[in-house]
Amino acid sequence: MKYFVIFLILIGFLTSTVFGEPLDFTVAEVYWKQASFPSHDGTKATIIVTDPDMNRHPNVIDYVWIAIHSDTDHSGFRMTLFETDFDSGIFEGDVVFVEKPPSGTGFLHTVEGDTITAEYVDTLFPVNHTPTRNAIITENGIEMFSTAIVGGSSPPMERAPVSNFMVLDTEKIPIDDNLISVDQQIRLVSDLENQMDRIQPFAYLVQIQNSQNQVESLSWLTGNLTSFQKINPEVTWIPFKEGKYTATVFVWESVNNPTALSPPVNINLFVK
Repeated sequence: MKYFVIFLILIGFLTSTVFGEPLDFTVAEVYWKQASFPSHDGTKATIIVTDPDMNRHPNVIDYVWIAIHSDTDHSGFRMTLFETDFDSGIFEGDVVFVEKPPSGTGFLHTVEGDTITAEYVDTLFPVNHTPTRNAIITENGIEMFSTAIVGGSSPPMERAPVSNFMVLDTEKIPIDDNLISVDQQIRLVSDLENQMDRIQPFAYLVQIQNSQNQVESLSWLTGNLTSFQKINPEVTWIPFKEGKYTATVFVWESVNNPTALSPPVNINLFVK
């Protein structure tokens, strides 16, 4: 019994000192200081992480790690952000844009129109936390993302606009007035065009909602558009109930990075 009590005390000590109390943890934030930055060589972009849980040592400047990349340089680099003051729980660092590759710690290869992305992993967070759309829970913690735009010649929602969203039957014939039957397979097709003179990664998502705004279907495809490339992505859908539905197309940087490359486009579907 003596050894058993000592063992329990030891376990309690390790739990309280290493893992802390999960309900006391906070959820970190990561964000660029500006939504967009000039594209010229030597521009400094400040990235900020707020994570009080990483203020681990009183009266010491702590630090965290963050990953940075751009559309032009997907590999990017990892860099250290240092606490702004003793016990502040706020960490900052500067990324300098360079016109010529390769990137290196603190120096990021970018071109006009790039999206720059910062990724931070929050390893200490409340156990019942539900992540926002710019974050996902992994085995390492909450991976959170923040994006900004380099330059201003092409607004982000005009980089890969979607147009001509329409409903076709299985023979690729347009369906009049979007009137379809229960159990009829349809094709939802549109035009997607890269407006940039460079490769543009994208995620093309189609969401279908019923008249109560409940999601009935969510499909997506991902890929890369070459310079000024135009494609005709499509998804299929089979309705199982009568009613009015709304199909909406979203074009994002990626499934995990909802930076919009096009305004959403929607059409109504009528199932009889």
